[in-house]
Amino acid sequence: MRVEILDINDNAPFFPVLSTAVELSESAEPGTSFIIPAAEDMDSAKNSVRSYHIYPPTSYFDLSVRVMTPPAVSGTVSGGDVVELGSAPPTQVRLVLQERVDRESVDHFRLLVVATDAGDPVRSGTLVVNVTVIDINDNSPRFIRPDSDSTAISGPVETRLAESAPIGSAVYRVRAVDADAGDYGRVRYHLAPESRRDYGRVFDIDGDTGQIFTRDLLDHETQSKYVLYIVAVDNDATNRKSSQTSIVVHVDDVNDNAPTIRINTPV
Repeated sequence: MRVEILDINDNAPFFPVLSTAVELSESAEPGTSFIIPAAEDMDSAKNSVRSYHIYPPTSYFDLSVRVMTPPAVSGTVSGGDVVELGSAPPTQVRLVLQERVDRESVDHFRLLVVATDAGDPVRSGTLVVNVTVIDINDNSPRFIRPDSDSTAISGPVETRLAESAPIGSAVYRVRAVDADAGDYGRVRYHLAPESRRDYGRVFDIDGDTGQIFTRDLLDHETQSKYVLYIVAVDNDATNRKSSQTSIVVHVDDVNDNAPTIRINTPV
């Protein structure tokens, strides 16, 4: 006499871990994929894992599921009786990028991967996939108004300084922002090469703060206007990005010259 024990769907699919982490460069092309843990199910093959899906659905990612080995169909016992082995074939599950991501728009995804079995009633298990988007240096510094967080500077900035200003006087403070993260978004400032060549003895700039200051005394009668070109550069050693703005410094006259008295001598 042979007793056959029929399986019922009394086990839900489960993942070997509750969550997993993936790091994705924002330069990754669609089709880039990452292996994530596959679900297991203690029930027999007919009631085991049937499908996977991402909840809620997203346009950025999809899943690819591939059977690694042919299904184990049968085994034998003495007498030639056939019995079901009771295990689903091993599978490989991949998280597949469907469209490019921009870290400046979204830097993290929390995905729920749901494994569903083929039983009745249907049972399921869930894996949390945390996707961290890794920054690349894809943004250049952008000059903005010092009193604003977002208003861009359009055209030259004009400022005024009296010719009596002592050495070290503050002229103007520029400010630039970079949407990238870490060193890629850390901005430093310097005078453009032509400005340093022409006016480096008169003006300088603090590389960290963007504060322009005087290095020498000014003289309205010698030069009443300076045009300084300021460069903001990020801190990427291999793919450095920069932008430039201009500051027009008007030197205001003060009454520092005595009047010239002309004496007409009779001929």
